[in-house]
Amino acid sequence: MAYINLFKDLISKNNSVQNSKFILITGSISKKVHELSDQLGIEVIELPKNMNLPRSDKVRTKRFMSLTTEKSWKIISGLLKARSSSIRALAIGQNVSYGWAHTTVTGLIEQGIAVKKGTSISLVDVDKLLNGVAWERPLSSLIVKEVKVRGDGLLDIAREITLYSDRRSIPLAFTGHIAGSLYTAHSVRFDVLQMYVNALDKELLADIEELRDGDHEIKLQILRPDRDVYTDANIIQGVKVVSPSQTLLDLAGLGYNGRDMTKVMVEIYGKL
Repeated sequence: MAYINLFKDLISKNNSVQNSKFILITGSISKKVHELSDQLGIEVIELPKNMNLPRSDKVRTKRFMSLTTEKSWKIISGLLKARSSSIRALAIGQNVSYGWAHTTVTGLIEQGIAVKKGTSISLVDVDKLLNGVAWERPLSSLIVKEVKVRGDGLLDIAREITLYSDRRSIPLAFTGHIAGSLYTAHSVRFDVLQMYVNALDKELLADIEELRDGDHEIKLQILRPDRDVYTDANIIQGVKVVSPSQTLLDLAGLGYNGRDMTKVMVEIYGKL
């Protein structure tokens, strides 16, 4: 489904191609994926369960391996940073069990994202990895609230909210484009801030919505963390941002909206 939707997005940009129809033919499909196909405008044709299809003896079922669980992403981000490493070194470096590291790496190899030469593992298809992350953990799925605020600019608004959270001892950290920009010093145009916060109490929300002084109106997306995003957070230019690893995961979760910044992060990730 992810590949069909990706191809659908790419081909739709070609104005010479019109009235295209996208079809997924499958032997079985979950209700969730079926509902998603309706939203994406992809027709599903489900084959009869008793239909015998020709199958090569070499074909074997690949195990599903989640790319974005906390432990899996630790191994993947460690591999992105090292460029090439052994399973044992990844397990030790990321403080993950050897068994989990082995399962993650095996999944990457089976999906054509990584290759193994001797004991050395390296990534060979980062685009496929990023597409998989965007499909599996879209950042939009973590949004619990969106508010409009005003200020002198994105950086000033983020600084003001950071100072406010420090004064009230509220766990909070920014992610997405602003975190990527601060880590890479690479500027891209964006008009939205993404911010993790554990509990959105009425007083905090009211205080944030009172940010009305300034010429720039921006959208603030408040996210519910699905893992610990605060322990390794950093303060850069007065803004509290999640770790480089979490930033990369979240940027990938923005899909094409975050692809330029994501690729910049990947290029310099080993230096962060």
